[in-house]
Order: sequence, then C-alpha cells, then structure tokens
Amino acid sequence: MERFTGADRAFCVREFYQNNNSATVARRKFREHKGLHNFDDTPALQTIKNWVAKFEETGSTLDKARLGRPRTSRTEQNIDTVAQSIRENPTQSTRKRSSALNVSRTSLQRILKKDLLML
Repeated sequence: MERFTGADRAFCVREFYQNNNSATVARRKFREHKGLHNFDDTPALQTIKNWVAKFEETGSTLDKARLGRPRTSRTEQNIDTVAQSIRENPTQSTRKRSSALNVSRTSLQRILKKDLLML
C-alpha cells in the first residue's frame, strides 16, 4: 500500500505549479491542507520533484502497473475456498487445512493474514 494517495500526489503537483515551481511551498501547503503538525508525515522535497517529473512525462502521478508473474495461489477462487473452509470448520489447523485444500501452508497463511485479516 502506498503511503500517499493519488489525490495527495495531485495536490502536491498542483501546489508546486501554483507557487512558482517551489517544492518547499508545496510541501508546506500539503502539511496545512492535511492538518499535520510536523514535516515527518509529509512527502520529502525530492519526492514532490519526482511526482512533478512523472506528471510532466506521463500526465499522471500514479505508478505504472507492475509486471511479473501473475498470482497463482492468492487468487479470488482460493480466497473464497479458504473462507468457506473456515466457516465450515473454524478449529481446523492450518497444516490440515492446507493439505485438504491443496494450497501450500505459506500461501494459506498469507490468505488468512492479508486477504481475510485473520492472523
């Protein structure tokens, strides 16, 4: 999960341009806009400059879609299967459940923790 939303990034880029291309002023305006008391929770000056450069290059401040191998074990189907299994037998161990569902124990634990928010 990203620390700053697309709206946060857009706000900083807009303030950068409205204040004579000043990342410092944009950072200060962001802090005031969010009601923050210190600069620790604001984007760094270089981060704002990177967002502006990305905006000028692509027209957006959002990151590109990630490339790589598609998910094979944390699919919607597996998540639904695990959720159904838990409803049917909530006391079953993760070892037995992973064996019964033919999902690796590690993948099962990831589904429980990241998708079903259980561990």
